[in-house]
Amino acid sequence: MLNLKQYFCNHDYQCIAEHKSTQSNLWKCKKCNVYYIQHYGIGIGYKCKVPNIGGWIKFTMSIL
Repeated sequence: MLNLKQYFCNHDYQCIAEHKSTQSNLWKCKKCNVYYIQHYGIGIGYKCKVPNIGGWIKFTMSIL
């Protein structure tokens, strides 16, 4: 569950990883450190404190 401050944050997300087996991206807010998991294959996403579904491939600077 998120803190009250994290619900009202004007999020500034940065994409930090992609999932190796699903069409998902992992985003992290620079301001409140909340994660956003975006599943772009079906157009949904959700916020969480800990991205607990393993299999993330971190972006390197050459990809960004």
